[in-house]
Amino acid sequence: MHDLRFVLAAAVICCVSAGTTVALLRQIQTRRHMTATQVNDRAYWARRALLGAAAVSGFGIWATHFIAMMGYDPGVPVRYDVPLTLLSVTVVVVLATAGFALVTSGTSGKVGLPRLTCGAVLIGLGISCMHYLGMAALLAPGKMQWERSFVVASVALSILPMVPALALTLRRHGRASAVAAATLMTLAVVLLHFVAMAGLDIQPVAGVTPTTGRTDMPPEALAAIVACVTLGLLAMAAIILIANRRADQAIESGHREFRAMINAITDCAIYLIDPRGRILSWNAGATRMFGYTPDDIIGHHASRLQAQPIWPEADLASGGATDGLAVAANTSSCSDVSLRLRADGSTFWGDSTLEPIQGTDARIAAFACVVRDVSVARENRLHLDAALEHMHHGLVVFDGEARTRLVNRQFRELWHLPDQERVIATHYRDLADICLRSAHCEATGMRADTLFSQNYAVSHHTAARTVELHGDRVISITGRPMPGGGWVLTLEDISDRRRAEARLSHMALHDSLTGLPNRSSFISGLTKALGNSDDRVAVIVIDLDRFKDLNDSQGHQIGDVALRAVAARLRDAMPPQGSVARFGGDEFAAYLPFRSMDELHAALARLTACFSAAFSLGDLACIVDASIGVSISPTDHTQPTPLTAYADLAMYRAKAKFGTGVCFYESSMNAAARRRNVIAAGLRQALASNEFSLVYQVLTDLPSGQPIGYEALLRWEHPTEGHVSPAEFIPIAESTGDILGIGEWVLREACTTAAGWPEPYRIAVNLSGVQIYQSAIDQLIAKVLHATGLPADRLELEITETAIIEDKTVALDMLRRIKALGVTIAIDDFGTGHSSLGTLHAFPIDKIKIDRSFLLDAINNAQAQAIIRTVVALGQSLDIPILAEGVETPDQAEMLQRLGCSQVQGYYFGRPGPPPPPGTRLPTIVGQSRPVTMLDVA
Repeated sequence: MHDLRFVLAAAVICCVSAGTTVALLRQIQTRRHMTATQVNDRAYWARRALLGAAAVSGFGIWATHFIAMMGYDPGVPVRYDVPLTLLSVTVVVVLATAGFALVTSGTSGKVGLPRLTCGAVLIGLGISCMHYLGMAALLAPGKMQWERSFVVASVALSILPMVPALALTLRRHGRASAVAAATLMTLAVVLLHFVAMAGLDIQPVAGVTPTTGRTDMPPEALAAIVACVTLGLLAMAAIILIANRRADQAIESGHREFRAMINAITDCAIYLIDPRGRILSWNAGATRMFGYTPDDIIGHHASRLQAQPIWPEADLASGGATDGLAVAANTSSCSDVSLRLRADGSTFWGDSTLEPIQGTDARIAAFACVVRDVSVARENRLHLDAALEHMHHGLVVFDGEARTRLVNRQFRELWHLPDQERVIATHYRDLADICLRSAHCEATGMRADTLFSQNYAVSHHTAARTVELHGDRVISITGRPMPGGGWVLTLEDISDRRRAEARLSHMALHDSLTGLPNRSSFISGLTKALGNSDDRVAVIVIDLDRFKDLNDSQGHQIGDVALRAVAARLRDAMPPQGSVARFGGDEFAAYLPFRSMDELHAALARLTACFSAAFSLGDLACIVDASIGVSISPTDHTQPTPLTAYADLAMYRAKAKFGTGVCFYESSMNAAARRRNVIAAGLRQALASNEFSLVYQVLTDLPSGQPIGYEALLRWEHPTEGHVSPAEFIPIAESTGDILGIGEWVLREACTTAAGWPEPYRIAVNLSGVQIYQSAIDQLIAKVLHATGLPADRLELEITETAIIEDKTVALDMLRRIKALGVTIAIDDFGTGHSSLGTLHAFPIDKIKIDRSFLLDAINNAQAQAIIRTVVALGQSLDIPILAEGVETPDQAEMLQRLGCSQVQGYYFGRPGPPPPPGTRLPTIVGQSRPVTMLDVA
């Protein structure tokens, strides 16, 4: 029979131990899912919880049994065998430890039914062995008999409830499942005890009493031991539960904070790998980067995250440690950049850092892996590397310790450094030596150890300096300081630029054809000579005579050869203190400091001698003459520009006086130049101010004495200078271009006047050579004739042979176009210029006008008369009328009539004046004793 009080006490003890066991087993299961920060304590906590669960359950089962046995009354006095009693508690603790270890082993956290069953069997056998060993320790005066069926049933009942109890413990996490699990464990123990005890029968043996020995104890002693064990068990259970709860709370709080911090990091992946390469944890950054959720990847091998097979097949097959893990284990850290694989199959470049985590036993428990996506940075670095390698400048970067950290390809090429030359981590002084030695040159003007000096970069910031090297090489170096004490230098070989700049500078200051200084360089040198010299300075202007004829007849190529030859002679003839320049075209200039006029005359003699010998121009040898003008400082002026202008005036005076050669400036030349400037300035406003007017001189048919037309002659009344001769202002107008506007006005005014005459007199208008080469002169003539209504055959245009000889092709084309309008063309001043039969033959000439110079002494000069007779005969043979200009006496008129000249013009027949009134006829004037003017017929 059992005492109900002891039965209840045993049940309470069993429930407490079962509840404690469930709590400890669940802690083991919970710590299987530790994160990277918890894995270091996993083995420690697992062992401690496992041993605690085994001890609590074993001692609880033992105490439950013996407390229940204390309430059991077999009807005879009993004692307990100590060794068997101790063996019973040992067996139950060992088998419980084995059973619990079996069901809590593994890494996946999932416990299958086979393991649950095997664990339940081990635990149930431990309970059964404890019970039957404890009963074997019972010493009673009788014989114990066990009913076999009850024994088997008791063992089965100790196992069967344990299977769902373990399942509820390890597969569920709620409080109800924990209570149910503890209840089932208690039920297994209680069912075993009472079913087994129901099958026990103790048969007293008469005369037998339990003996007392050293290895047994009375029930009272066992009760005390059980009481102590029970109290200890309850205290241990309470301490373990409280301590674990507090530790769990603290750990969980820290883990929550750490997990929150880890999951908040989304720019890099952080995960945990066990020593066999399998993933244990996974943060939010890893999910974002790789595309795997924790459920998808935890428990899988880390090789799934690699796009390249970086682990040996044997390691993958065996699940052993990889090369990277081995390196990390041996070096405490391992970093690499490799191609990583996402869940969707895409790849990216990841920078990985692998660090080992040691457990409590000093062995590596896991590895923490941090991965950063460096695809963009890698691409930017590749672009930067490409830019550095292809930039035109050399680049070198030094760190705060003055050691080289980076050089690009252009830097190596600049200093001829071979690829195998190691310069990284080299001190900047050593790098300078290496570069200069490799380039086979030395820096000039500086020490080699300052070539890449930091002081320059720091003090000059981004300023550039140049380093001149042997071999005509120039390197430009620009420095810039960097944070941390380093600096960066960019280098450029500017040798070609310097040479190009020198060439451009030379071209800017020198004539490209002859190599002599140009006008700008000449003025600069003359300015220095005037400022630096205490001596007098002569400015010399040299102009080649008739050089245009040489160009036209022989071509510009021969002309260029002649200019180079002249330049060479002048350069050789000029004393060292002087200089010769070419101003352009056929004009040269020189300046010469001198102390005496004899020295100057000697120098001028050497210059004029340059033109005394013939020049060899290819296959041609010719004499080139020159006109030379000289001005002297300080006599004439002290500034370069006026001195050059005065020498130019003197040169034109020398050119005007053929054969003079050298002419010195005189103040009167300046007055003539001023007069020319006044005339040129007045011409620009003369038309607008109506300062021009036309006078008309009659053209007479000599045989009949009747007028056949008039020549329009231009007159200018200057507002301050008064009457200005056409011989003075026409050449100036031609040089300034004003002749075009003036010529158009003369043509339009003369045609308008002639159109108002009732008689069909011709009107003769002089045409300038500048007008002939105007591309639209024929169109202008046509417009004037159309506007004025003058018939084209009444207009006669007079040109000089000198005007058409400049470009015969252009002149011939233009005269033919004018002739096509029906206009008459006359050669004026025939015999004074380049008169030739070729001109009369080639050009469409309608009249020849003999210059007045042939009539001045023709009365008494048989040769002059012969020339006139020849020209008249030539005209008659070509059927071209001949008109003689400048007839001023009756004798000249009679001579011309005798020689056969048909038309005359001159004061004898009429002075220039206003046009004749309409309807007026001039009287016959041949034989009259005085000249007749237009006033005579008014």
